[in-house]
Amino acid sequence: MADGEEGRDVEEVPPTEQNEPRALAMEVLAVIKESQQQHGLRHGDYQRYRTYCSRRLRRIRKCVSLAQGVRQRFLPKHMTAEQVVDERCLYIPLVEAERCWSYAMQLKAESLEEHRKKHHMVNKLRKAERYAQELSDLCDKVNVDPRTKLEVQAYKEWMSGTLHFELKQWNSAMELLTRAKVIYEKMCEALSGDAVLIYKQKVTDIEPSIRYCAYNIGDTSAVDDLVGIRLAMGHTDTVLDELIQKSRERQAGSLHEVTWRGRVMSVKSDKVRVFLLAERESEEEVKAAGDLETKITVYDRIIKDCIESLQVIKEDLKSDPTFRQIQRGQEIEGRVPLQIFLHTYLQYIKIKKTIQRYLVMIELYRGLLGQPVSDGQKVIRPQDIARLYEMIIQGLGEMISLPGLQGDAELEEELQADIIANKAFRCYYLAKSFAVNKQWPEVVALTKRSKEYIEMAQQRLASQQIEIRAELEAVLKQIDALLIQTQASSILDSSQDLSGDMAKLSITADKRVLIDRLDEYLPEDPKVSAKNITLIKSPPLMQPIPCKPMLYDLAGNHLQLPNLSHKVETQQRAGLSGFVKSWIGGWGGKK
Repeated sequence: MADGEEGRDVEEVPPTEQNEPRALAMEVLAVIKESQQQHGLRHGDYQRYRTYCSRRLRRIRKCVSLAQGVRQRFLPKHMTAEQVVDERCLYIPLVEAERCWSYAMQLKAESLEEHRKKHHMVNKLRKAERYAQELSDLCDKVNVDPRTKLEVQAYKEWMSGTLHFELKQWNSAMELLTRAKVIYEKMCEALSGDAVLIYKQKVTDIEPSIRYCAYNIGDTSAVDDLVGIRLAMGHTDTVLDELIQKSRERQAGSLHEVTWRGRVMSVKSDKVRVFLLAERESEEEVKAAGDLETKITVYDRIIKDCIESLQVIKEDLKSDPTFRQIQRGQEIEGRVPLQIFLHTYLQYIKIKKTIQRYLVMIELYRGLLGQPVSDGQKVIRPQDIARLYEMIIQGLGEMISLPGLQGDAELEEELQADIIANKAFRCYYLAKSFAVNKQWPEVVALTKRSKEYIEMAQQRLASQQIEIRAELEAVLKQIDALLIQTQASSILDSSQDLSGDMAKLSITADKRVLIDRLDEYLPEDPKVSAKNITLIKSPPLMQPIPCKPMLYDLAGNHLQLPNLSHKVETQQRAGLSGFVKSWIGGWGGKK
């Protein structure tokens, strides 16, 4: 009996396979990307991400009972494969590597001003590579799933390649980065859904560095890849800028002359040749830029190079009397010399690129009306955009007055049309700024002036200028909407101002008939209806009217009447006695 029970106990023991540890899993790239986006790297704040890594590392060590010290005392604890009990232990070397890498990127940005920090940056990258290698060794010793092992390997190769890249060891850097790229590409093929996106983005981030290494090794086919790398790096690598400059200098040997406005000008200075090549490539570089701020950065660099080239030509023309005469503002007869016209051409490019930079800023400000450009800056207002249009108008006016362009009727007509169009835009945004302050008469006047400018510009613009014509049509619709909004807002404001006075009015106390008060508005009274309103008085009251005017015969004053004295009978009376007798006789004379 006991033997039977004992046998049943042996049979019920679970197999040993159930006691084997499960495979640990960790999505390395997804964890890193999420942490970076949420803690500073969305805005390039490496210091914030580094402090986050320090806090997270402290929490993980505390959870797995591997805290390095008690209170103020530091006791280093190195993790071994036996101490790895769950995925949290694998996060320790990963977060350590990320903390060192973020510190290195922060020092890299600061090393542009303080060269000594570059050595500190390299030391931090070495430390990050050591932690990445430690993570890879742990994954080889413990039970992890295949995906985690591949991701850790790719992360280690990428970190090592980044270190060799900064040390300018181009062959090894290219080999390591290519390995990481291949692993991420294979994972893109194996996975599906949203998880593939982060791996594709990582491949896109690695490719510019690989092309940069290939160029330094000896693949000098074109400068286009270098320009793409600079855009990907955010225009912060001075070494890359120097390399692009050297490549353009080699290409500038074939540029000996340039043609503009029908005149052929020889280019003698190498610096001017390099600038002209860079200016030709700038349009493609602007199109390849991902955001508006990057475009502004490209324009800033081109304008800076143009100013330096202008200074070179100005030094060459210092002894030219014609150039000195132009600098003093005096007019010259005939066409300007070719070298002075080359100086005019560079001035034209500088003003044109400046105007294009202002247009990009306007496009940026339009999307940020009522919001700050970045943290701590002032809020964008409509008058800020109007000020940019004012500077564009000034730049176009300077183009017309450049020496050698005064007689160019075609260019002058084109620039005048652009000036009128930009005046229309300026008036519109000034109207919007007055609308914010509720100055409605000014809004109406400015929108009316903007419409006049739009009509003038549409008549003078060339048929090829499709973009500016479309912008004018869009602004015209916005003006109509602004006028409707202005009318409604002005009525609401006036009704609010008169609400107190209108509350005092009463139509019940007014006994006048309706025809006598048609020009007065009275609020509605429920007691008054159409039946008890007196429209007119019937019969109407008598009203005094002026009498018929008297006629005066003014001509009678100038008539001379005939003398009729000889036809009048005269009577002779003898003194007073005769008069008295006749009087008495009248009363009591003989009968």
